[in-house]
Amino acid sequence: MNHIALRNIAITLAIAPLLFILFIKAQAPDPIKHHRILADLHKIESMNAEIDILTLQFRYRLQSNYDGLVFAVNEIALRQNELRVGDRAIFNTGNEKIDHAMEELGQAMNQKEEWVDGFKSRNAVLNNSLHYFPRIVEETIRLARSDRALQIKLQSLMQNLLMLHMGRGDGDDHGKAENDIRQIEALSHPPPLKENIDRLLLHAKYILKYNDEINLRVEQITSARTHDLTRELTSVYEESFNRAFKIANYYYLLISLAALLLFAYAAYSFFRLRENANSLRKAYAAIKNQQFAMDQHAIVSITDARGNIVYANDKFCEVSRYTRDELYGQNHRIVKSDTHPLSFYQELWMTITSGKVWHGEICNRAKDGSFYWVDSTFVPFLDETGIPIQYIAIRTDITERKMAAETILHQANFDPLTQLPNRRLLRDRLEQEIKMANRSGLKMALLFIDLDHFKDVNDTLGHDMGDILLKEAARRLNTCVREADTVARMGGDEFTVILGELDDLGSIERVAQDILHKFAQPFQLEGEVAYISASIGITLYPEDATEIDALLKNADQAMYAAKHQGRNCFSYFTPSMQEAAQNRMRLAGDLRGALANNELRVHYQPIVELATGIIHKAEALIRWQHPTRGLIMPDEFIHIAEDTNLIREIGHWVFLEAAQQAMRWRATHNPNFQISVNMSPVQLHSDSNTPATWIAHLKKLNLPGQSIVVEITEGLLLDAGVAVTGQLLEFRDAGIAVSLDDFGTGYSSLAYLKKFDIDYLKIDQSFVHNLMPGSNDMVLCEAIIVMAHKLGLKVIAEGIETVEQHDLLAAAGCDYGQGYVFSRPASVENFEAMLKRS
Repeated sequence: MNHIALRNIAITLAIAPLLFILFIKAQAPDPIKHHRILADLHKIESMNAEIDILTLQFRYRLQSNYDGLVFAVNEIALRQNELRVGDRAIFNTGNEKIDHAMEELGQAMNQKEEWVDGFKSRNAVLNNSLHYFPRIVEETIRLARSDRALQIKLQSLMQNLLMLHMGRGDGDDHGKAENDIRQIEALSHPPPLKENIDRLLLHAKYILKYNDEINLRVEQITSARTHDLTRELTSVYEESFNRAFKIANYYYLLISLAALLLFAYAAYSFFRLRENANSLRKAYAAIKNQQFAMDQHAIVSITDARGNIVYANDKFCEVSRYTRDELYGQNHRIVKSDTHPLSFYQELWMTITSGKVWHGEICNRAKDGSFYWVDSTFVPFLDETGIPIQYIAIRTDITERKMAAETILHQANFDPLTQLPNRRLLRDRLEQEIKMANRSGLKMALLFIDLDHFKDVNDTLGHDMGDILLKEAARRLNTCVREADTVARMGGDEFTVILGELDDLGSIERVAQDILHKFAQPFQLEGEVAYISASIGITLYPEDATEIDALLKNADQAMYAAKHQGRNCFSYFTPSMQEAAQNRMRLAGDLRGALANNELRVHYQPIVELATGIIHKAEALIRWQHPTRGLIMPDEFIHIAEDTNLIREIGHWVFLEAAQQAMRWRATHNPNFQISVNMSPVQLHSDSNTPATWIAHLKKLNLPGQSIVVEITEGLLLDAGVAVTGQLLEFRDAGIAVSLDDFGTGYSSLAYLKKFDIDYLKIDQSFVHNLMPGSNDMVLCEAIIVMAHKLGLKVIAEGIETVEQHDLLAAAGCDYGQGYVFSRPASVENFEAMLKRS
């Protein structure tokens, strides 16, 4: 027994070093890194071809967007970087051919990228001139109807230039075109015609200049050695990989022979070395575990020399939805999706039948018709003569990765709700348009669009309806612009439009008017109807600004100017607007301290009963006594107070002052005296406690609700949601009268007058200003007075400045009047003196 044990030990000690050496030598290259390298090389090759194809398409104006070209260049750079950094361990094999091929490919790609950049910059100018040159020639020929010689020269020049650009002439089109230009320049022309000729000759020279440069760049790009160098690098690497693989196979064979010897020895020593059997069982279990682990991750199949499937693992069946019985004996065409062209599969088959490894990404179709993507490697197994006898396909399901990559790219550049370009892509498009404007000498316009009253849609109908409205707004915007223009969503209810290559600035106004018209039409929101409008700000490049941030800021300021003009309109940015914006900022800062510094004043304008001439009422009107600018009227600062939400605090202060004065004048002048207080829509929209607070203060002063009149505008009734309606009804229930200011200038209906229980209608001063007997304004005033009295409302006419206007309104039955004919707004002291005189 000791002898046998010693012999086993001796044999084991003799064979063990040999097996260890064979095991080390038999280490095959890492397949995962190998697949990744092949994928990178294949991607570089395909992107190289993509650059060549896109370059030719741009050359013949089959493409107009450089996104694909930029993507291809960036993708090649990314793959090259992965080869240099991520997989350097694979390349660092001591093979100088690989290092040299890598270096040559990198230099060639850098050169090609420079040619691509030069091509893009020159092609933009060439395309612009090619676009406008025929139009200017046609226009000039029409102007030169009597000059037949000039018409012939112009037609010859256009024919020679177009033949030169298309490469279909006799080879001397360049010289002919130059000769035509010289002859046309030598002719004298009247001023209107000369301006057109100067423009077309400028474009003609650009075409001559850049056509040759473009042809040179196209030839450089398409003849670059990057394809050959990529294939050379792939060939060198595959040669190294195959050599390493063959060496590994050789040592695997030696290991197999050694294993056979050990197996024979194990059989001979079976009964004496049972422990070896246990070891073999454990090894077998480990191999099964490894196979199981591979089946969980990789899709594996083996085909015979004709390509028929002879083995398929569980993962293949799971992903393809076919059973093994359905797969065995079939060709891989059973999962073909027809996504790739026939040449793709021909190239794959030619590669593996020549004994080379093929790697790439394939889209397959499962049995149920669904598509899935796999990262595939096809490895041929060769006989002793080098002929493939089997092919093994190792694939990884990358469907989720492909879908995620597409989703991430889309989400990074497009708004998820409207599918419009987002702020990030907008900046990129602006950069491109600025470059094109610089090269072509044409202008560019940026429109900033904000939806008026969109918040009311969200508040009243819900955010779901608001989202539907935003998507419809995006659709309508796209119908207002050209295909080459960009419509983007900045966020919320803000949109932008880029109008590039403008040779007619009148087109800007036409687009803006079209947008306003489209947005004025009702929005159908799943059974609900919403009405909104748009405020548009417009800025021009390069007149207003040359930087993107400045253009966006200018357009935004112009949009706010449109809002302050009454909304549903557009406004251009001007330097004076910039100065006005800065002035508003300073004024807003000063306004924040106006109350604390006791700078605000309340003046009162009398409201006179026309039949008796007695002052029954007054309107409280705010003034701002600025410490440096003097007296500032409300039309300069009220909209600032509304924008900054200071109107809540200021409006409440005016009410407190008016209530105090009402209490005094009811005691000293007339127990029924009323003071009207203007209420901004912002107050009702932003603070639902205002009615309760005011009513409580009146009670504290022992004043009835009738002592105060709340003046609102027609626009507030149009925007009145549930919250606003409730507050107006609170005023009514407390006895506080409601007066509808500027009546006749908005869109109120009789239903609103009944619903909100209005007490007074104030005829807008625009109807009173030109009041004469028999005039249309007189007819309107009479109609308003009759209608109001029929509904039980009192009428106040604003802006009465002459005795004639007073008499006409009194004769028409108007109840009260207000205007300079009685008094301008006066301080408390002057108003009290007026009361004493009356």
